[in-house]
Amino acid sequence: VNASPHLGHLYSALLADARARWQRLCGDDVLFSTGTDEHGSKVQEAAMKKKQTPQKFCDDVSAEFKNLFDKANLSYNRFIRTTEPSHKESVHHFWRLLRDRGHIYMGQHEGWYCTSDETFVTESQVVDAVDGHGKPCKKTQSGHAVEWVKEDNYKFRLSAFQTQLERHFDAHKNFVTPPLRWKESRAAISAGLQDLSVSRPTKRVSWGIAVPDDPEHTVYVWLDALTNYLTVSGYPQHPQGEPFWPAMTHFLGKDILRFHAVYFPAFLLAAGLPLPQQLCAHAHWTVDKVKMSKSLGNVVDPFKLIDSYGVDSVRYFLLREGALEDDGDFTLKSLANRINADLADNLGNLMLRTASPLLLPGKMICQPGPLEAGDSQLIRLLHDLPAIVGGHYENNDFRSGLNQISETLSSVNGYFTRNAPWELVKTNQQERANTVMYVTLEAVRIAALLLQPIIPESSHRMLTFLGVPVSQRSVSNIVYGRTPGEPIGDGLPR
Repeated sequence: VNASPHLGHLYSALLADARARWQRLCGDDVLFSTGTDEHGSKVQEAAMKKKQTPQKFCDDVSAEFKNLFDKANLSYNRFIRTTEPSHKESVHHFWRLLRDRGHIYMGQHEGWYCTSDETFVTESQVVDAVDGHGKPCKKTQSGHAVEWVKEDNYKFRLSAFQTQLERHFDAHKNFVTPPLRWKESRAAISAGLQDLSVSRPTKRVSWGIAVPDDPEHTVYVWLDALTNYLTVSGYPQHPQGEPFWPAMTHFLGKDILRFHAVYFPAFLLAAGLPLPQQLCAHAHWTVDKVKMSKSLGNVVDPFKLIDSYGVDSVRYFLLREGALEDDGDFTLKSLANRINADLADNLGNLMLRTASPLLLPGKMICQPGPLEAGDSQLIRLLHDLPAIVGGHYENNDFRSGLNQISETLSSVNGYFTRNAPWELVKTNQQERANTVMYVTLEAVRIAALLLQPIIPESSHRMLTFLGVPVSQRSVSNIVYGRTPGEPIGDGLPR
């Protein structure tokens, strides 16, 4: 929390929210946690620049994150702050467990430290550069400044877990997704693991959780931060984090993959705790093909974006255009084009065309007549759609799932236009018109049900208009063949 939330933070949270909403629709008991990591030298320095205490600085920035997540309609169960007393208790317990098992020892560490990434980096990760004043300096390959540090630290025996980590990766090919990130993490382990510094002297980094029984040292910010997943699971009161640990999926940006895919699993193995089932490391966002940067002035304000375009439009765009392997690109033009093409022209237009009182006699689901070839072809698509989209959702590939829904809705629009039920009514072919309306309304209902994790407010309004009770909006209800005669609501969803 060294700065205000940006588009990437929102994207990570939306991925988690969409998955959580989908699992709830599947009938699962879901714990969806998010929050703010508030300790470390980076936060300490940011607070000093603002002439604030670290706590005041964290209070303000954490509130911004929470406000954004609420504004984006995230369905989290727990918003955790690592400055909470319960988290401190969890970190202390976890540290003592690692220490008492012989995995932490006092040693000396010397090397390049990157405050921006809150980690020591190797010589091969450092390049010659110049600072803002034109003076020679050292930076990471990503352009972050480093400083040479020599200090006595507590160290974690990371090297002792190399073989176990390699075996776990090899036995669980989906432990890290997408596959490219699995390969990167596996290669990092194979390259050799060195013992990890897990504390900083308090005189250097005072803003953090003190090492238990040694106030001269502060717990390494990543050991602190990663433990939050245990804290929200009820640790240490529930020593195994039951019933929600191990986590089904962790969502994170690709830039912090090493901490989650190498360090955290090693910590858990050392503590005798199960590893999360899966880590999903997504790509970043660029703006008009250029990396977002304060200096370039192209950082997208997610608050203004939601205010201007609406929460569901922003949610849809990010989940439709974002990617796991390749960076997504944001422009206002692409946002407007996607909203108009998918939500207005495709889905919205279909809703508008089917809502005519002329085509809905008695405001109820029509009784279909005999099927023609075009009806059967579309019905087969609708039968297959839930399993296809659900498979994509469960692989955290919401982009592909939404693409499948969009393509199906395009087919439905074409079907509706070709069959022209309004003309059928005029020529007294009511039974045929009823069949076309039944098939089309079923397509809209199925699409709306599948879109619930993505655009929850809009989906709710569509399903309410279609007369679908809340009790009939789960995955088990996403089946073609609604009972004719069920009532439809009044007025178009707004």
